[in-house]
Amino acid sequence: MFDTLASTTPGRGARGRLATLPAAIALHAAALGGVGLAQLWAVEELPAPAEAMTPVFVVELPPPPPPPPPRRSSGDRAAPPPAGPVQPVTIPGGAPAEPGTQEPDAAGGVDGGVEGGVDGGVPGGVPGADPATAVGPPDDTVRVYRVGGPVTAPVLLHRVLPEYPEAARRARLQGVVVIEAVIDRDGVVAEARVLGDTTRFGGCAEAALRAVRAWRYQPARLDDRPVAVRMTVTVTFSLA
Repeated sequence: MFDTLASTTPGRGARGRLATLPAAIALHAAALGGVGLAQLWAVEELPAPAEAMTPVFVVELPPPPPPPPPRRSSGDRAAPPPAGPVQPVTIPGGAPAEPGTQEPDAAGGVDGGVEGGVDGGVPGGVPGADPATAVGPPDDTVRVYRVGGPVTAPVLLHRVLPEYPEAARRARLQGVVVIEAVIDRDGVVAEARVLGDTTRFGGCAEAALRAVRAWRYQPARLDDRPVAVRMTVTVTFSLA
């Protein structure tokens, strides 16, 4: 039936579509405008912007301390002032001699002699002493020799064995103690000191010193006369 109407009234359908076209355009424009207005009304109010600047407190720091002064070397150290009176560096010449004294001449005598003196005497000598030995004792009474050459070694006459310290015995310590001793003209140990101790514990060095100081010798000799000598002795500590 529709096909029949369309075929019977062909001009009326085209004119109707053309007549409704402006109304459709206006209707679409109104719809688009309403959508745009609705979007504008739907936008929420933006929040207030936060403050862009944050307060900053600036604290001024104190200046750094100055560097310490450079250390002085030992050569730059100032000498402390003298505590007492300053003595002269040079001795004044021509110091007056004590009254009543007279310097000996080149020959060793004093003009006019001295009270109690004899011909050929030596100033400072002992009255009645031999002029050859009047000044000081012989060298052999104070000099200490080393064994060797014309100096013969002393001969041990009496040996005292050291006591083994109980602490060293319990620890089973063994070793030697080397002692330097001075044997005087009478064969007595006048001086003694420890040069080395391989035990290193337990009192062995002290025990060795006590024993060596009690030793007695036939003294060393030089040109058939007794002399003092310095020598080393060894004391052995053994549990065998």
